[in-house]
Amino acid sequence: MKKFDQRRLEIIDRAAHLFAAKGYDATGIAELSDAVGVGRGTLYHYIGSKEDILAEIHYRANTPLLVLGREVQDLDESGAVRLRLLSEVFFEVQYRLLEHSRVVMYESKRLTGAGREGYVSTQREFRDVVRRILRDGEKDGSLRYDDLFLASMAFLNLHVGTLPWLDPAGPLSPSQLSAGMCAVLFEGIAAGDRADVERAVKRRQRDLVRWRDPANWGVIDMPQARR
Repeated sequence: MKKFDQRRLEIIDRAAHLFAAKGYDATGIAELSDAVGVGRGTLYHYIGSKEDILAEIHYRANTPLLVLGREVQDLDESGAVRLRLLSEVFFEVQYRLLEHSRVVMYESKRLTGAGREGYVSTQREFRDVVRRILRDGEKDGSLRYDDLFLASMAFLNLHVGTLPWLDPAGPLSPSQLSAGMCAVLFEGIAAGDRADVERAVKRRQRDLVRWRDPANWGVIDMPQARR
């Protein structure tokens, strides 16, 4: 890697650390310049504006996920195997770039113009990888689902939802975490027959009519809210 590119990467990583710790709005260019040991002019030379830095953090976090995801998508394996491998790729990347991913998760709304377009495009492309694998799995008989959209969102939400609590220093490796998440996704958590569950739900749906009325929700006493 060229010296310029290496220095640029160091700035992106340092910015991700500061944004994750303090928030995008609370981190100024002057603070970032001090943290990386360069003047404002030099910082702009390497990156550009503060929003440009945020866009680069997005690319740093999501480009490897998309590149590796495409490799998994093209493997000569069943859909189920590829979905499990895609899950493991997701966690491998997060364990190394967790601060970057958290910044993107919480601050992507700040992106505008080309940065916003790049973010939306990358998210859509990764979602398409998931759906392609799901479709292939349905065709080869290794996966089954009622609705492609819901199946893809179940996979995505189950994985992206780990970002706030994920701990790379914790007891689970990326492979172990992936195996556990995919066990929930593939096998579910209900021990009984799903049809039995649905029949019981139908018996209780009369209660749902009452529950949908906010007047029946009651009042939750939260003393801490009055402090």
